[in-house]
Amino acid sequence: MNFLKTALLLHASSCIIFGVIFIAFAGPVSDYIGNPLAWVVPALGAVLLFNGFHLVFASQRAKPLCPEILYFVAGDFLWVVGTLVLVGLGFVITSPQGTVVSLLIATMVGAFGVMQMVGYKRVCAEARA
Repeated sequence: MNFLKTALLLHASSCIIFGVIFIAFAGPVSDYIGNPLAWVVPALGAVLLFNGFHLVFASQRAKPLCPEILYFVAGDFLWVVGTLVLVGLGFVITSPQGTVVSLLIATMVGAFGVMQMVGYKRVCAEARA
């Protein structure tokens, strides 16, 4: 299995797992992170499920769509920046344990973004050369 496909599937697994958790356990997750806005967690779970299945679909292409890979990388970048902003402002993510876990997850998402960018450069740069 090539590097890009592996990165996409790892990212997909993470999105689907967290999406299910965020929907099935929205109340406890919301309480854990200190979120005063109850609707945010299940809404984010739905977005994660959509993104996870999109990642699975994208990973199955014989030839990846390079703009699609950049879309996933951009989403990862926005996740990391969004997490840092929310933690920094003390908004939505307000508990100490929620802060630690959110920063760990943001680190993981950032790593997926880096992996996907490396895969993008390998596959898409070769296609242009």
